[in-house]
Amino acid sequence: MIFSSLFTPKWKSKKASVRLLAISQLDANKTKDNTILNQLATNDADDKVKIAALKRINDIALWWQTYKQENSQSVVSVAEKEIFSQLAQQKPNADELELLLKRCTKSQQLENLLPFVSDFNMQVSLLKRIGKKPLITDFFANANDSQQLELVPVMAQFQLDKAMVKHAKPALAEQLKQEEEKRQEEALKPIEVSKSSTLVLAKLNALKDKFDFEKCNAEYNQLVTQWGELELEYLEDIKGIEAKYNDIITKVEKHLSGLKVKFDEQQAAKLNQEKIKSAEETSKSLVESGKNALNALLLEPTTDNVSTLETALKDMSLHLAELNALQQSDTELRKFVSRLSAQCEEIKQVIESLPAIAAQVNLGKTLAIATDLHSVDAAQQAKSLWYEKTSEMLSQLPKPLMQNYQNQMREMDKQWKTAHKSVFAEIKSIQLDVSKQLKDIKRLIDAGRYKVCFGIFKGVQENFEKLPKTSQQKLAADYQFIDQELTKVNEWQREISLPKRHELIEEVKQKIAQNETDIAALSQWIKVTRKRWNELGYIATEEEKTLDEHFNQQLEIAFTPCREHYAALDAAREQNVISRKQLIAQYQELAQSLNTLTLKELEKQYKQLKQDWRNAGEIDNKRYKQLLAELKPVDNQIFAFIQDAHAVNADAKAQLVKEAQTCLTGDDVEAVIEQLKALQQRWKEIGFAGKKQENQLWNEFRAANDQAFAVRDNERKAKREQQDEKLVALQNTFNQITQDVVIDELESLTKASAALISLRDELKQSYLLKSQLADMLNSTLNEYQAKQVALKNSKDKEKMKSLFDALEQGDIPEAWQQKESTDLTRQQITIRIELLNDIASPESDVADRLNEQVVLLQEKVNGAVLDNETLLKQWLSKGAMDGESLKLLARIKQAFI
Repeated sequence: MIFSSLFTPKWKSKKASVRLLAISQLDANKTKDNTILNQLATNDADDKVKIAALKRINDIALWWQTYKQENSQSVVSVAEKEIFSQLAQQKPNADELELLLKRCTKSQQLENLLPFVSDFNMQVSLLKRIGKKPLITDFFANANDSQQLELVPVMAQFQLDKAMVKHAKPALAEQLKQEEEKRQEEALKPIEVSKSSTLVLAKLNALKDKFDFEKCNAEYNQLVTQWGELELEYLEDIKGIEAKYNDIITKVEKHLSGLKVKFDEQQAAKLNQEKIKSAEETSKSLVESGKNALNALLLEPTTDNVSTLETALKDMSLHLAELNALQQSDTELRKFVSRLSAQCEEIKQVIESLPAIAAQVNLGKTLAIATDLHSVDAAQQAKSLWYEKTSEMLSQLPKPLMQNYQNQMREMDKQWKTAHKSVFAEIKSIQLDVSKQLKDIKRLIDAGRYKVCFGIFKGVQENFEKLPKTSQQKLAADYQFIDQELTKVNEWQREISLPKRHELIEEVKQKIAQNETDIAALSQWIKVTRKRWNELGYIATEEEKTLDEHFNQQLEIAFTPCREHYAALDAAREQNVISRKQLIAQYQELAQSLNTLTLKELEKQYKQLKQDWRNAGEIDNKRYKQLLAELKPVDNQIFAFIQDAHAVNADAKAQLVKEAQTCLTGDDVEAVIEQLKALQQRWKEIGFAGKKQENQLWNEFRAANDQAFAVRDNERKAKREQQDEKLVALQNTFNQITQDVVIDELESLTKASAALISLRDELKQSYLLKSQLADMLNSTLNEYQAKQVALKNSKDKEKMKSLFDALEQGDIPEAWQQKESTDLTRQQITIRIELLNDIASPESDVADRLNEQVVLLQEKVNGAVLDNETLLKQWLSKGAMDGESLKLLARIKQAFI
């Protein structure tokens, strides 16, 4: 699909939109392009493509050809339009004009054709089709006397009587004038009255099918007025018309009466609904007013606001009374009024004490703000006292008022905390540091690292003293515990450290005497021993200092093998420097070969060099940084080149992802699978796209493939399920056939065999010939057919035996008394039967047998076909059985029985 779309010309594309684009790029003045355009204009299956090609060529001859031969109405319409636009440049011939007159239906087109029509009758016919009165009038005015007489019916048909009188020749004008006056006098009035009366009656009668009372009543009154204005005396059947009018009026008035009852009921219901809606809106408005009045009172508890709330309550009570009068109830409003009244009464009882409470609450705005850590305690104590006293005063208020003041207190508390934000943050930071350090000291004491504990605790003491007393209380227990523990440690450490120092010096001497060869173990032992020495605490006394110097001397002696070992390691590091310089040279060679190596080979060598660099061994850190600075530019150059190549591959694979996703729109699943397999091969050929992009693109590409393969698998699964269902149905049919068959009856076997053959055809159509059922069916069919042959042969033998028994008695059964046309004698036929069945003939008939054998061979060459039954019929057709015939019968009997 993809390659075909790449190499197929656009004008041959299966998509009409692509072919239309191709037409816009073709030049009709070029022979090759003109040929393509002609082909598209005449043979394309899409009307839009045909029209675009025709317009690109814009040849009047081709327009005419299209107009005559095209079957599509839309294309013919465009061709017709183009032909009419070019009529001034090229006049149509008689056949073309006839075709245009036959096909055109628009009056403007027919009018454009009129100048090309010369025959008078055709002109008249065309004028009738156009139907434009001014055109007919002009044609009539320019006609001669005889033509005007022929045009009189046409003028009358289009009601052009006045124009006919105006433009008529003198003789015709007088005649028309007389006829017009007579017609007006005798026919105009009755017709008008009849039409008007009929129209009024029809409109009155139609009112019975309308159900809008207002419109029906207005229209009824208008039609009755119109009826009264009619001049009915011009009608012949005045009584009949009036009787019909009275009958319709009675029915319409009855219909209007019923509509009026319903109309009045609807108006009453509508008015009641409007009242209920107005009452609901009033309830909502009053509730809102009550809430606003309560909120205003809570914000500013004054007698004026109390009066406002009471006024709102009074309005709501009056509205509830109005609802009762309308037999309506508003439970929610009633509850709201009750609740609001209770709150109003509570507020009125405590309103005198509110100024003092408000003043106490506002003291929260004047609370002192601590400027440093030492003044925090006083500020917090002042705030606590204010909060306790204010809360006690608020407890006497109703809940709504209390909540209002509590909200104010919360806001003041929030502002107070905001003002202390930096101070509290500092306190919290110091608390966290002290708490963490105390925990660290406790852990170090448990680990026996007392020396470190003393240094940390000194800093803890300084921070602890900075905190306010309230904050110190939270840390007091841990602080006192650590202080006591370190005091104990300081006392007993000195008692136990001195003997341990002597023991460690002896251990070092013993280690020196052992001549340890395991450098790593020796180095580790020296580190551990040094750590144990340091853990014994401060070196304070002279004795401890002397022991410390002696310990250091012995430890240096013990370290001598390690020093020699590390010297060897330094030599190895120098060799590692040389190896790394060689690797840098290899990097530089690889950088010069970037454009000659394949990406795969480049990545392989680059990966190997990076691995070799990692495995090149340890070197001095300073030298390593120098070599790394020398390597980095070359490494970056190679890495950037590989990254660029990966980016190119990523773009190519991203395009493959888009192509794969586009393939999914195809309807033919198998074709889509083949396209995806081709894309998979191209994916392998593109190469690596970088670790991140490769995985992402592969997941997208794999998703598109999985989707297509899932659709194919689902289709195959559905087909298998259909085949399984079909197989079950066919199996049931097979079982039914085998159950119904009577194995010893030829007719039943024949019917069953035919059914099995039909069943086998169904298996073939369903691609199930390799199923177990197909094997069973074939086996059963062979069995039935073999049984059929056996039964038929047995039946034929019985039939022949009965025939020969009758023949031996000298009787030929009626069924065998058929005349078979043959010139052979019964003797010759007997010999032929013997030859056909390889039965020996008597010696007396040897010569005749030889002659008959030659004749049979000749007839066989000529295409004749002989069988026993035909020969037997010919034998029997030779007349009645006589003695000679009985002898011949005995000779042929063994061929049939």
